[in-house]
Amino acid sequence: MNSAELYEHVSAMGTSELERLVQKLVKVHIDHDPEAAAFLQSAELISTGLHQAAADAGVATAAITEPTDKTEALRAIVLQLAEEPHQAAVIGDMLATARPQRIDPVTASVVLAGIVLVLSTRFDISYDNVNGKRQLHIKVSKEPTSKKLLSKFFDLFK
Repeated sequence: MNSAELYEHVSAMGTSELERLVQKLVKVHIDHDPEAAAFLQSAELISTGLHQAAADAGVATAAITEPTDKTEALRAIVLQLAEEPHQAAVIGDMLATARPQRIDPVTASVVLAGIVLVLSTRFDISYDNVNGKRQLHIKVSKEPTSKKLLSKFFDLFK
């Protein structure tokens, strides 16, 4: 993946995808440099490093520790790392091997049907003490699914 493709791909990523990518990059870094684990697992050391970097750059520390736009901050981190050829190769490999997330209609309908079934099932649990013995009573009842809910479910497939 060349730098333009990498930039385009990273620019299109959402917050959760960027978070996963940064977490993977940290893991790869720790695997290659076990001494980095002590630094990266210490919130105090990271905070100190961020404050020092902010002071060196002449930036207010609040902007570093609490970015106004988390997505843009994560994107900037990934793009900055991608400027190093080794890191660009690692990021490119991660993006190339990432499976696309997709939901096929059959899986979606089975999951939605399961949710409807669970949410419309009633569980009555009672606990009695009869003649000094404890008895647990569980009653499961399934109420019919409303026509309104069924119509919303089937409207998904129109």
